Amino acid sequence: VYDAAEELLGRLQYVHRLLSDPERASIRLVLNLERVSIQEAQRSFTYFHLYGYPTDLISCNRVLPAASGDYFSEWREAQARYLPEVERQFAPVPVRTIPYFEHEMVGLDRLADLGRALFGDDDPTRFLYRGRPYSVRRHDGGFELSVELPFTSREDVELSRNKDELVLQVGGWRRNLVLPRLLLDATTEGARMEDQTLRVRFAVPPRSTAGGTKDG
Repeated sequence: VYDAAEELLGRLQYVHRLLSDPERASIRLVLNLERVSIQEAQRSFTYFHLYGYPTDLISCNRVLPAASGDYFSEWREAQARYLPEVERQFAPVPVRTIPYFEHEMVGLDRLADLGRALFGDDDPTRFLYRGRPYSVRRHDGGFELSVELPFTSREDVELSRNKDELVLQVGGWRRNLVLPRLLLDATTEGARMEDQTLRVRFAVPPRSTAGGTKDG
């Protein structure tokens, strides 16, 4: 039983390393241009950032064409209102659309049609955006750790420190963020939410020397 548990943990660690490596993997979210679907995508986007999983594309699925007829006119108008909102909210991650096809997208030929509609002549394996949801830099005589938390307010975030870890809780999701060696002996001085980014301030560690700028 213990061997099986260790093997499972090893596999989970491997999957986490794979999905959080921006050189090897990325997340591509798919949503419909409807309020509930957009909100669920926002929630997922926040959690991916919380765990360091890079997102490089937002795909809006089943977008009605202009010639879809009067019956769908209100639905089409609603989609036209939501699309700019999605582009603004998820920026700078690119947003692309997939049309509402007249047939069910089942089988390799249909999936190839969908791929061409989404990527055109682009290479679908190419990373379309590379962001850094987590970074450390020198700031105001100390250090600042920044974690991007899109669609999150200060009231949603609970933050505490346990020795060499920051414990970050957003809603029902929690992440233990292991601090870089540079900050292990640094005193935590405070935190704030700014531009949907949590910024945690640290004093200069006793062994650190002032001067210069480092990102990590």
